[in-house]
Amino acid sequence: MGNCISISCQTSSPDFVLSHCFKCISKHTKYVSELGGTLDALKTAFEELTDAKNDLMRRVNVAEQQQRLKRLDKVQRWISRVEAMEAEVNELMLTSTQEVNKLCLWGCCSRNYISSYKFGKKVSEKLAE
Repeated sequence: MGNCISISCQTSSPDFVLSHCFKCISKHTKYVSELGGTLDALKTAFEELTDAKNDLMRRVNVAEQQQRLKRLDKVQRWISRVEAMEAEVNELMLTSTQEVNKLCLWGCCSRNYISSYKFGKKVSEKLAE
């Protein structure tokens, strides 16, 4: 005569809730707790990118001068993007000393957590870029 529908939800267990909360919190705290390592990785990646840009610029300049070739738009766009990124990374590096000085408890916490979180997230995003 009639259909009966039963839906069971097992997400109410305390273990599930605690596990989910811990994952959410740890995802966000890594920006602060891993700030020192992320800054070091960004500095290294930035140095490698700058070296690649300088090598490319030398080759482009030689080709333009000796072989009378013209720079491709794609090459110029890449160089421009790297130069824009240089400015952004330099700005982050200038601010990094202040942010690292805010860290306490061996880098696990911060005196101004929101500021450190936002800075750590920017550094992480720039490293990924």
